[in-house]
Amino acid sequence: MPCISSYDAELTFLQVNDGFPFSIALSWKSDSQNSAPQHTVVFPKGNAIPSVKALTFYRSSTFEVDVLYVDTGDSQIQQKISTYTVSNALMFMLFNSFVCAVHLKYDVLALASI
Repeated sequence: MPCISSYDAELTFLQVNDGFPFSIALSWKSDSQNSAPQHTVVFPKGNAIPSVKALTFYRSSTFEVDVLYVDTGDSQIQQKISTYTVSNALMFMLFNSFVCAVHLKYDVLALASI
């Protein structure tokens, strides 16, 4: 086990970047019934890990959030990673709609978790 015998030793902090070849996005439908799903890239390819991102949603009812890969190209990789249902129990009321903060965590042990 190595030890440091000098008090002037300098610590070096290393940054670990993800080597996975795809970005990770969050996708959801807006409150209106006939609208197309919206999405945003939360962890771009080569993102530093561990990382946590927070998105705030203003909703009037329960909704679903999909975690998916983007720019998979012609590969055989399934685009959708997982789907989460956010219910009123996780939200609080503000101006006749519910407010919910969704925290997405990306680390070495779990690809993406909410």
